[in-house]
Amino acid sequence: MKFKENHGMSSKLIKLLTVIITTAFCTLPAYSQYLYTKLPHASNIDWTFNHRLQIMDKSHAFGDSFYDRGFTRVYTRRGHREYELDMMNQEFSFGDQYAWHKNGLGFRSRFASYKKATWAVYSELHSESKLTSRSRIGLHTYLQQHARANRALFEFEYKLNIGKKNSISLSNTISEYKKDMDFTVSYRRDLGPVGNVRLDYTFQDYYNNLVNTAGNNLPPTGEENRKIEKEITTPSFFILGRWTAPKDKWYNWDLSFIYQPKIKYDVTDRIDEQFFFEETKNLYLINGLLSVRYSSFVGGVYGYMDYTATKRISKGVPFKGMYMAKQRSLKGGVFLYGKIWRFEPKLRISFENYYDRQYGDDFSISVIERAFDYQEPRRLIDIGLGYRISEKIHITARYMQLNRYNQDKESVRFVVKHLPEIYMGNIFKDNRIAFHITTKFHPKVRFEVFGAYDIDGDDHEYNPRVARFDKGGGKLIVLF
Repeated sequence: MKFKENHGMSSKLIKLLTVIITTAFCTLPAYSQYLYTKLPHASNIDWTFNHRLQIMDKSHAFGDSFYDRGFTRVYTRRGHREYELDMMNQEFSFGDQYAWHKNGLGFRSRFASYKKATWAVYSELHSESKLTSRSRIGLHTYLQQHARANRALFEFEYKLNIGKKNSISLSNTISEYKKDMDFTVSYRRDLGPVGNVRLDYTFQDYYNNLVNTAGNNLPPTGEENRKIEKEITTPSFFILGRWTAPKDKWYNWDLSFIYQPKIKYDVTDRIDEQFFFEETKNLYLINGLLSVRYSSFVGGVYGYMDYTATKRISKGVPFKGMYMAKQRSLKGGVFLYGKIWRFEPKLRISFENYYDRQYGDDFSISVIERAFDYQEPRRLIDIGLGYRISEKIHITARYMQLNRYNQDKESVRFVVKHLPEIYMGNIFKDNRIAFHITTKFHPKVRFEVFGAYDIDGDDHEYNPRVARFDKGGGKLIVLF
């Protein structure tokens, strides 16, 4: 009964905030254009680039060699029922992403609590040095520590301009494991009135087979006594493409994709000669956003889809026969943000669907030891209103809701077998209010802190007490 009361309050709050923001959008845009310069356009390219790291640096994504729940790691045992809300609160806004990737160089970090003693951290540093009038060398550094990965990655890049509108670059990644090294050739072209294109070819894990071979004639000792090895038996690469609109127009688009064809591996154990199976993986990702600027408002639509397929065929032990695992995520939504006098209204709504299916003969080495067909439709709502106290200090209040539909509790128990029990509630909605304070004491530096209040209090059967404080964190952007 207590949950129903909270649910009712949340619905009324949504309606009230929606009416206020909609009224402001409809009645005041004519005045606002004289008070503020134009807002940045929108982009959601961070999703594509973060997943690029997940594909390249597989060893530092959550799980071991047998993890088979997709490269995006929607479910891991480090997560919890409100993890998607945590990420939405912590993510850089679409406007921030556009401005950041337009500049290209600098440092940014976002960090937030997602467990009592743990931060979810996304940090990156991009620097560049001019070699000649046509060439530059760059360094890209990434630190990610969260429920889906734990990585520190460097990417060195050499860029060469070919005329005024074309450039090529060569880059190589370095991380903890030699097997994870990737080499990328990138081509970029300015197409003038039809935008800009980028096309990358990444040769994945090119050192993998050599590392497997070198030294294998020596007797394994210590932690190497059971060494699972993956031998790549087909070309291992993926292609990334991006098409963006020309700059400084009233319209904008940002479209991107990643495609990895089927890659085959022979998986063996250095000690157990009977341990042998063949693994095939392929994946793709499509991401896009369209936006328009009118007066001092920016609005648009966005959509995203990713797909992973993993097939394993036994050639001995540890399982018999074959099994297949497939994951797919879909999301689509609308957004709107702007400035009205000192106020900054924001609205973002998305409809999503996560699909996970597994079938076959034997699931002994799978994360989930049975066949299943699971879907989780979701709706995310983010309504906010900011206020500019001065040019250097802004405050924002946001209402956020994660709504899961048709959640079959018994099915969830199988899918998230290794997750904390905190996820297994029977409450379909999670609601919170977040408060942000943003400071900008220099044109190139911005720092933001935030905290959240849990409306429903995580009041469910696995929580021993009502919890109201719903995590906090910060964001830092420094442009070079």
